[in-house]
Amino acid sequence: MTINSSMMDRKILISIFFIFLSFFGLFSLKAEASSVEDSPLTEDEKQYLINILKFSEVEVDNLPVEVAKDLVKKEAKIIGEFTETFDMADAGTSSTLEEIEVFAISDSDMTFRGKVLALSSSSVSGYDAFYAYVNYDWLNRPYWKITDKITIGFPDFLGAYMTTSNGKITGHHSSHWVYNTNTRTSTTYYTSTTPTDSHPSAGVSAAFDLYDSISTNHRLQGQVSQYFYVKKTLSGKANVRFEYGHQQVAFSPNVSIFPSGLGIAPAVGVDTKQWYESFEY
Repeated sequence: MTINSSMMDRKILISIFFIFLSFFGLFSLKAEASSVEDSPLTEDEKQYLINILKFSEVEVDNLPVEVAKDLVKKEAKIIGEFTETFDMADAGTSSTLEEIEVFAISDSDMTFRGKVLALSSSSVSGYDAFYAYVNYDWLNRPYWKITDKITIGFPDFLGAYMTTSNGKITGHHSSHWVYNTNTRTSTTYYTSTTPTDSHPSAGVSAAFDLYDSISTNHRLQGQVSQYFYVKKTLSGKANVRFEYGHQQVAFSPNVSIFPSGLGIAPAVGVDTKQWYESFEY
């Protein structure tokens, strides 16, 4: 009885050991997979984003890591890009005009910079993959820091497709931060992967509250992006409609669907700036 009991005890211990080993192996595999997904960008990846795709270092720091790696892996290339500087008309929208004029933004108030990228491979069968991106930079502080909105629109003839999950548009990202001109660092204050407004083929919007900072060395910056897909059987030229709607007083920007794509609806009290960027597909 003593010998049989010892043998059983050894079998139990061996079984426990192998069970533990199996769990440890599974844990290690999961940890390894997680570390790959969450691993920071390599220097080569950063250089591709900066030198080939022309993102600034601050923009790269504020891109989701998985998006940044995807653009590099799929050898994204620029097929359309623009840089535009707008004057924003904050003055004259309130009875306290003298106070507004003290803070009124002047020439070269905001830089609006965007691009359309083509990816070498697509996760959607039968479709080519594209990536629309736009960045804003308030060079001068706006008087009204309430809720602004950016739209990315696609013309109806293009038949753009955006992926969905649980009834929501995916492939979207919006990030907004304060850039400190003294330290040359950015502090993100809002980010989202869900569009504020969307249409299955006309485009998306992202609403955000401007950070209320009075520091003269703070610049308000941000970016909005959207993956979209076009049938491989189609070819031609189209325009992506990029718009910035700046809220003044109490009039929040709304959107409408136009033949040229989803965009900011014209309204009193909303200063809207627009850019169409052409690309081939």
